[in-house]
Amino acid sequence: MTETKDALIAGFAYDRWATELWTPIVAQIPGGDAIFQHVLDAQQIWYDRCIGREELPELPNDTGAAIAAMSRAFVDVIHLADLSAYVSYTMRSGESAFSYLGVILRHVINHGTHHRGQLRQMAENAGVDWPDTDLIIWHRNDEPYLKEFESAPH
Repeated sequence: MTETKDALIAGFAYDRWATELWTPIVAQIPGGDAIFQHVLDAQQIWYDRCIGREELPELPNDTGAAIAAMSRAFVDVIHLADLSAYVSYTMRSGESAFSYLGVILRHVINHGTHHRGQLRQMAENAGVDWPDTDLIIWHRNDEPYLKEFESAPH
């Protein structure tokens, strides 16, 4: 499976936009903070596996803002790295595994999308208004953050 830099950059721009729309209401959803924290924890684990914990950016205390910062950090990796490089890592089960960097980055994007879908259902069940963060809405809104993310790394 081949991932292109442009597609992954767009994916992280979308992820940042969607995360920012969810951030103001996630605390109103029972269990919402835990879901956001899980997404951030997973992003940090994958960043550590791919780049190394010592390279993790300093993150803000706010979980939503930290997820947004991680999106930018992953985009910097995309600009600098070979997406076809193999990354070897140890899974939580203790087993060794390896994947292409591009596939891992697509997984990180999809993981956030999955959990925003979970938040949507939780918000609906709790009677909380939720933002429409479908990918097509991002495209119709002139793809926020895409131009910023297409620029050279910070």
